[in-house]
Amino acid sequence: MRITFSKQRIFDYFDGKVTPLEAKQIEEWLEDQENEERFYAWLHEWELARLQYTPDQDRGIGKLRSFFDKKERTHAAGMQTTGSHQGSRSQMKTRIWYRMAWCAAVATLLVAIAVPFYHKFINVTYTTGYGETRSLLLPDGSSVVLNANTSLQVPRFGFGNDTREVVLHGEALFSVVHMDRDRKFVVKTLNAAEVVVLGTEFSVFARSRGTRVKLNKGKVELRYRGTDRQLSQVVLAPGDQVTLDPGGGMVFEEVAKAETSGSWVARQFRFEKTPLSEILQMLSENYDLKVGLENDELGVLSLTGTYEANRGEELLLTVAEVLDLDVKKEKDKYTLVSKSE
Repeated sequence: MRITFSKQRIFDYFDGKVTPLEAKQIEEWLEDQENEERFYAWLHEWELARLQYTPDQDRGIGKLRSFFDKKERTHAAGMQTTGSHQGSRSQMKTRIWYRMAWCAAVATLLVAIAVPFYHKFINVTYTTGYGETRSLLLPDGSSVVLNANTSLQVPRFGFGNDTREVVLHGEALFSVVHMDRDRKFVVKTLNAAEVVVLGTEFSVFARSRGTRVKLNKGKVELRYRGTDRQLSQVVLAPGDQVTLDPGGGMVFEEVAKAETSGSWVARQFRFEKTPLSEILQMLSENYDLKVGLENDELGVLSLTGTYEANRGEELLLTVAEVLDLDVKKEKDKYTLVSKSE
């Protein structure tokens, strides 16, 4: 027997007012693509009815219009003192300018209000907090594992049919399925780099300090703007790794073991002559740990090996022990110092 749900019942689901059995039935109902699109349309309607902040558009536009009217009256009063025909023509031009400026300002205000809601409606964003990972199954059958402090934006409608473009901020491991008609899967980053694939397994790191792409299986193409701001591209084979700095500088490496990509999924951290300064950046990005150094010389110390840790503090203590350093803590900040003899 095919189960159907009304809009009100789905609203109850959003409000947490359904039983565990009904929640499971709704999740099964969502496996139908037609139902999924209806579900997200109702979700958008439900979200709009429960905004945490609703701007008073009429009041805002009224204040804006009053501002321009006051400016217009002030300018007109100044022009009346001339009593000349030239002043009247200038006054008319000024009135027209203020009307045009008012209309442009209102249009800009309306766009600023509408764009965020439209953007939220057509996309869904998956996130993880510090110290968390999350596994996702996309509508086209591809799977993604998000590392800590990461967001992935995916189109709500038509994914796998019209588009397979996602936007990543953070770090993720992708396993992309090949589709007919060679529909490409594109990972866009906030650093303006794009990873274009057909079917493969790879990881992408995209944070403020740069972008890194590492390929496990298959073949991917990385598109980016180099230091000359010209569009460039490089094709990766299994075991290849490309690192981009924020300025567009590129470093290409052949990594001996491609399977090390995404080791963080199993809570393993693999370092290959990794500077301590880079490890501390990773601890900040993934676990929100504030760690300082006694002096800059400690930052060039490097680490090689594989270490397991479930928490950021645990990894920090392991790194300190291997590098023969002490850890001092004051409130919520750690400092690595050389051991006293």
